[in-house]
Amino acid sequence: DDCARSCESRGATSYCGTTRTGRVHWRGVTYLEEHEISPTYEIYFTGCSLRCRFCTVPEAIYTPDVGEWLPPEALVESIADPCVPPFRSVSFVGGDPSVNLPYLRALVPLLRARLPGVDLVLNTNLFLSPHLLVELAAAYDWIVGDVHFWAPECAGRVAGARAYPEAAARAAE
Repeated sequence: DDCARSCESRGATSYCGTTRTGRVHWRGVTYLEEHEISPTYEIYFTGCSLRCRFCTVPEAIYTPDVGEWLPPEALVESIADPCVPPFRSVSFVGGDPSVNLPYLRALVPLLRARLPGVDLVLNTNLFLSPHLLVELAAAYDWIVGDVHFWAPECAGRVAGARAYPEAAARAAE
């Protein structure tokens, strides 16, 4: 199971609510990420495994099926467009891009083939099953773990995920 919440299937009744994975809230080149990966072409996917009260883009989290959807091949071609400013990496971010795994599994090989030498970065909240992080580590050049909470009480109160600290610690090992 890929989901730390043990959802049986994706869709409107699952926690993340994604019915069609790969919807994008925002995409473009940014210089506001870690120095080692900037500038980066950032793809901000909709959907998340958490519900943080401090989320800066709740519209992308609470209504994950309203984002732009492109077939993986079309997204790759738009990233490789010569009119796009230069970048050194492609970053997958979001609420958490892991809720879009079926799409990412199709997208990553296409990006590797079309943009050789460009680093692929997964920015994750680490609320993942341990076996999934092993798969992700093999697919990406960088995994940026964005740890939100260490206290279960706080994680439960602020993000609805009392089990988050334990899951994130296991994933980070």
